Amino acid sequence: MLLPQNKHLPVSILAGIFNNTTATYKFYWFVALLDIVVKERKTRVSFWEIIAGMVAESWYPIHYFKLSFGKADSLFTKSLEIQKELQISIDSDKKKIKDQLLVNIEDTKKFLRVFALNVPYRFLSPWIRYTYDEDVVAKSQRYENGCLYAIYGDEIVINEEWVDYLNENYIILRDFAFWNLTEFLQKHNPNVPNVPFTLVLTLLF
Repeated sequence: MLLPQNKHLPVSILAGIFNNTTATYKFYWFVALLDIVVKERKTRVSFWEIIAGMVAESWYPIHYFKLSFGKADSLFTKSLEIQKELQISIDSDKKKIKDQLLVNIEDTKKFLRVFALNVPYRFLSPWIRYTYDEDVVAKSQRYENGCLYAIYGDEIVINEEWVDYLNENYIILRDFAFWNLTEFLQKHNPNVPNVPFTLVLTLLF
């Protein structure tokens, strides 16, 4: 699936964000971040709000459809632990799930911290070759290679050069993420019929 080109932005690098993906984290990180930037008009966002969005977005594939995310993926197990801890109904909508996580964030950080340790830094790998976190942070703050965001503590700041592109191509970018996620999940759920249709259903909640 091709992304809309922009002569001022390294769209070819953005198109490679899901290359060599071994877990679902990057897919859900990107979708959660995209929703916050476009729907909530935020360009400075905490790791925890994005991670809460990841859990909310993956809730139905995990709890309702029981899709496997693969052995290397902690999102599945952490989501089950959170559901048990907070007693969130598996039928809750995404907004309610995210809101409950954020209201109880100090209690749920123990489950979510694993995603704050690597995902924000590794996501930038197409722009910034990963060496160690501090190096990625420093380079991101210079927006090296036109990277999507800079990291400051446990927050990210969207590169303002990308803001219009994200807003103008929101639907296409979400479709791009879910198209790649579908391919990933099909490999880990060979006995589940029609994984693409299942994922489309999860977008309705």
